[in-house]
Amino acid sequence: MTTHKQDGHGDVPPWIMGAPTWVKVAMGVAAGAAACQLVHAIRSGRAHFSMSSSPGPQKRDPFRITFTEVGGHEELKRQIERRIITPFREPLLFERFKKRAGGGILMYGPPGCGKTLIARATAGQCNARFINIAISDVLDKWLGESEQKLAAIFANARAKTPSVLFFDELDGLAATQHRESTHSGIVSQLLTEMDGFGRGNQGMLVLAATNVPWAIDPAFRRPGRFDRVLFVPPPDRTARVAILRIQLAGRPIAGDLGLESIAERTEGFSGADLELLVEQAVDAAIEASLESRAEVPVRAEHLQAALSQTKPTTLPWFTMAREHAHRWNEDRQYSDLLRYLAANPAQTSAPRGATSTK
Repeated sequence: MTTHKQDGHGDVPPWIMGAPTWVKVAMGVAAGAAACQLVHAIRSGRAHFSMSSSPGPQKRDPFRITFTEVGGHEELKRQIERRIITPFREPLLFERFKKRAGGGILMYGPPGCGKTLIARATAGQCNARFINIAISDVLDKWLGESEQKLAAIFANARAKTPSVLFFDELDGLAATQHRESTHSGIVSQLLTEMDGFGRGNQGMLVLAATNVPWAIDPAFRRPGRFDRVLFVPPPDRTARVAILRIQLAGRPIAGDLGLESIAERTEGFSGADLELLVEQAVDAAIEASLESRAEVPVRAEHLQAALSQTKPTTLPWFTMAREHAHRWNEDRQYSDLLRYLAANPAQTSAPRGATSTK
C-alpha cells in the first residue's frame, strides 16, 4: 500500500503550489480586497447570505395585519383602498390610463392615533413586505454614512417587491430647516431615491408619518414624491371599543366593563390615551389585590375611576394644527383636517374663557 504524506495543503490545486511567490502574493491581496468588499456590503445591507443550502418555503410574516385587525376608521380605510391599494394592486390598468401606481403617501395627525398601525395594515392589504424605518436607522455621525444607509434601504426594497417602506417621523429627515444644516445631504439623497434616479420604483410604495406636516420641505410634496396626503384622526367610537378590548385582553376582568359607555365618553382620545386609561385601571386592581391579599380583577368601577383621571392629549395638537391648516391650505392639502375641525368643535377647541395653567 502506498501512503501519501499529509502536508496541510490537500485542498490547494498543484498549479498554485508551484506558482511564483509574486503570483501567490497578488492572489492573496485580491482575495483580501474581495473579502473587505463583501463585509462592507453585508454591513450596509446591500448583501445578504444564508447558511441553508436551499431557500426553502417563504414564511408568512407573523406581524402582518390587514384592515380586518384595525377597528373603526372606516372612512380612512376606504380612502386608502381607493387612492393607494387599488392602484398598487392593478398597475397595468392604471398604466393603460396613464395613471401612476405606487409613489409616496404622507399621513399626518395627532400623536398616538395609529399611523404606524395603519401603514402596517396597508402593506398587509397589498400583500407586500413591510419595512419600518426609524430615524435612528438612517442618521449617522460619520459624514456620508446616512446617505449610504438611505441608498441601501431603497435598494433592499427594490430588490424584493412588492414592498412598502414606512418612514416614521419624516420631519426628522425631511424638514425645511434641514436644507441649511448638515442634514442637507440626507434631504437630497431622499429626494433622489423618491424620484428613482433612473431606477424603477415599480412595485414599491413609500409611506411616511408626521405630526407636523407643515414642517416638511415643500420639495417632498411635488408629483411623484409625497404628493398624496391623508389625515389620520383620533380613533372613532368603533375603534375606541376595539382598542379598549385589545388593551384588556389576557388580563383578569370580571362583570360587564361597560366598554361601550367608556367609548362614548372618550371622544377625542388617542389610542395612547386609551392605553393609559386601561393601565390606570389595572394599577387600581393590582393595588386592591395587594391590600386584600387575593386577586381582584379589573372591574367597571376601576375603568370609571381611571376615566375621571384621564384627559385627551390631542387638544394641543388641534390648537396648533388649526392655525397652520388655515394658513397653508392653498392647494387644499388640509381640507380633511379642516372638515374634521368643523365637525368636532367640542373635541378640537379649548373651552371658551379657558386659561392655561402653569
